[in-house]
Amino acid sequence: MTVLLPEQLDEQIGELATQMHTSKNRLMVAAAQMLVESYARRAPVDRMVDGVLKRDMSLLARLEDA
Repeated sequence: MTVLLPEQLDEQIGELATQMHTSKNRLMVAAAQMLVESYARRAPVDRMVDGVLKRDMSLLARLEDA
């Protein structure tokens, strides 16, 4: 896979990789993994909140009017 990054971001990733004594590839893999794990943790919570909001929509509307 090829990822085309804006030049400034590519430079920042290169600098960070140097500071962390790792490759840009390993840094990008770690960042992608963090994104996937973050989404996996957040998705169930978002679904639950959506369900509560749908279920309690009329109650929330009445509270707004109070």
